[in-house]
Amino acid sequence: MAISFRAEHGLTVSVWDGTVSTDEVTRHLETVAVDPAWAASGRFLTDLSGVATESIPDPEQILDAAARFLERLDERVRDAKWAIVASAAFAQARRFGSYLEEDIPRIIVFNELRTACVWLGVNESAVRAIITDLRRTSRPKRADL
Repeated sequence: MAISFRAEHGLTVSVWDGTVSTDEVTRHLETVAVDPAWAASGRFLTDLSGVATESIPDPEQILDAAARFLERLDERVRDAKWAIVASAAFAQARRFGSYLEEDIPRIIVFNELRTACVWLGVNESAVRAIITDLRRTSRPKRADL
C-alpha cells in the first residue's frame, strides 16, 4: 500500500501499511530527506504494525536500508528520540535499530503503541488518531459493488 507520514503535535509519525516495496522505501527516504517538517520536532514514531508479512525485509535489505538512511538523514536525526512500533517485524526493527544506534542512540523498538508514546512523552490518543488517518488516506478507495 504505502508509507505515509505527518508531522504534528511535536512529533513526526510514519506509517508503513500493507505491502511496501523496496522502491517505496527509496521514495520515502528521498521525500523525507528534503522535507524540513519531517525532522523539525526531533521526536519520531514509526508504526510498522500494519506492514504485510511479505514486506518484512531480510537481513541484507535491513542493512542496506540502514546504510541509505544514515547516508541521507544522519545529521537530521542524530539527537532525535525515535520509537518504532513493530509487532510482527520486531526482530527486523531491532536489527535496523542496532545498525543505527551508534549514530542515533535514542532509538527503541516497542511492541505496543502505548509504551512508545509514554517513552516519547506524547499523547497516545492523538498519535493513534494520526495513525488511523494516515492508514485511511493511504489505502485505495474501494468501489461499492
